[in-house]
Amino acid sequence: MYAALVKAASTQPEPQVDTRVPAAFRTPRATMRTFLEAVTEGDLRTAAACLDLSELPKATALDIGQRLAVKLKAVMDRIKLVVYAEIPDTPVGPPYVWLADDVGVIELVRIEEGEQAGYWLFSEATVRSVEKLFAKYQDRPRIEGTQPIAFRTAPWLWVHEHVGPALRRELLGLRLWKWIVLALTLLLGLIVHRIAGWLLGQIAHRWFQSERLYVPPETRAIANRPLGILAMVLVWWLALELVDLPRAVMDVLWPAMRFVLTVAGVWSAYRLVDLVAGYFSARAARSVSRLDDVLVPLLRKTAKIVVVAVGIVLVLQALGVSQANINRIFAGLGLGGLAFALAAQDSLKNFFGSVTVVLDRPFQVGDWVKVGDVEGTVESVGLRSTRIRTFYNSEIYIPNADLVNATVDNLGRRRYRRIKCYISVTYDTPPEKLEAFCEGIRELIRKHPYTRKDYYHVWVHQFAPSSIDILHYCFLETPDWGTELRERHRLFLDII
Repeated sequence: MYAALVKAASTQPEPQVDTRVPAAFRTPRATMRTFLEAVTEGDLRTAAACLDLSELPKATALDIGQRLAVKLKAVMDRIKLVVYAEIPDTPVGPPYVWLADDVGVIELVRIEEGEQAGYWLFSEATVRSVEKLFAKYQDRPRIEGTQPIAFRTAPWLWVHEHVGPALRRELLGLRLWKWIVLALTLLLGLIVHRIAGWLLGQIAHRWFQSERLYVPPETRAIANRPLGILAMVLVWWLALELVDLPRAVMDVLWPAMRFVLTVAGVWSAYRLVDLVAGYFSARAARSVSRLDDVLVPLLRKTAKIVVVAVGIVLVLQALGVSQANINRIFAGLGLGGLAFALAAQDSLKNFFGSVTVVLDRPFQVGDWVKVGDVEGTVESVGLRSTRIRTFYNSEIYIPNADLVNATVDNLGRRRYRRIKCYISVTYDTPPEKLEAFCEGIRELIRKHPYTRKDYYHVWVHQFAPSSIDILHYCFLETPDWGTELRERHRLFLDII
């Protein structure tokens, strides 16, 4: 009976396995194996997921977590080999302490609450200890039998291990080789900034020159500055992979660099839209079709709106706003969508009106049109309105939504321009002179280079109170109003 009671008291129920926790993080042994294999294979995102980074700012948690994961692996490689058989493999239990040192601790703990409840991770104390442990053990040789960290995974660690002892001396809190790399990087970034702007200008110049297109120099150089800044920041960003700066510096520098890099990228894309639009505008000006003159500005404005919208999301991410919060922001916009739609319905109508203008093509840039009481030459078609230059040299903006239902009289597409007038002669003019005079006018119409030859009328038309009126009805084949006035003038002088 005593033996049975002792056996019953010592028998513990099997712990319940939480299937919501991935197998890679379900036990201390699984997390340790996942961590070491991930760092060795260069999968730093998975390695950082093995650390409890809840104390780090969300904007830099992943980037700094990956660097801390490399340092943690480097520290462990310099202390002792990891024996998996010594690590517990149960999902529930007390924290597993792998190292307890005077400057820090390396331990695995089970997370009890939050999104990662049930996960076994390297504790917050471990994360806080990594920098101190690395400072203590970084100059020790690696234990034989540990897997080395590849250069592509941590270039800064490779450089640190291969520089000479003279360059490992500290100066103002940093190793000497790090000061040298920072100085060279700063200089290289400034040089790249200049070269990138000049190189883009040369590429744009040769590109337009090969197509025999004239684009103003200010348009060709519009993207030089943002692309130069982007290239400079990229050089500095890559240089951070070669220098291991203190965490206090990285907490400030990393988000700032990420923000500047994102803003420079969005700015560059915005200016590149102008550069590409300038190229297509020059081609459109050289082409016969005038549809391009309407389509290019419309596509440019649409592309800019897309760039700005994507840029806002990227800037929010660079500022540390989580994807869940960004989704909540857009969900909030969705909840207010009805009010927004009511407020923006005119803008939406105008946008679809511009699409209708492009697809239906009731007019093109340069056409002489009459829309209601507005008459003039079309100068541009935008997302919201169409700009018309009147004959008084004023500008009138017609909302594109009004063009959908309006009657558009496109006078610019006339092949012929009509002349209808009466020529009055006195009552004492004999009939034979009237006949000869009408035939003479017909002959002038037939000989004039701009008149329509297959359809015209010149006849004695009516008896007015004090004259005999001759109807003069013909057409001029002219491309614009100025030519029409000039040829009308010539014809009338010939008749006189």
